[in-house]
Amino acid sequence: YLAAAIWGEDVPHGHLTVRLMSVALLIIIGISNIVSCKLVLKFCSVTSCLKLAVVGFLVVCGVAISVTGRGQKQNLDPATSFLDSSTNPTGYASAFFFCALSY
Repeated sequence: YLAAAIWGEDVPHGHLTVRLMSVALLIIIGISNIVSCKLVLKFCSVTSCLKLAVVGFLVVCGVAISVTGRGQKQNLDPATSFLDSSTNPTGYASAFFFCALSY
């Protein structure tokens, strides 16, 4: 179709031109996929490293706040931390599912 769009009905050398154009387009698509896949891989690597850096920063800040005594520690008390919690496996599954999708 591309050859007919360029040359009309009189395609020079007929099937050979169409096949050469097909091979050329496949090579161009392959090269662009290689280049863009590497670019996407690099972008995903950078964003994942940035996410880990943010999580690390939040952990360090949380530990620093807890160590200095400025944080609220009532949720860390073993006697009261699991009050009104569910032992339903579907509750754990849905919590795991939403946490896994958030990252």
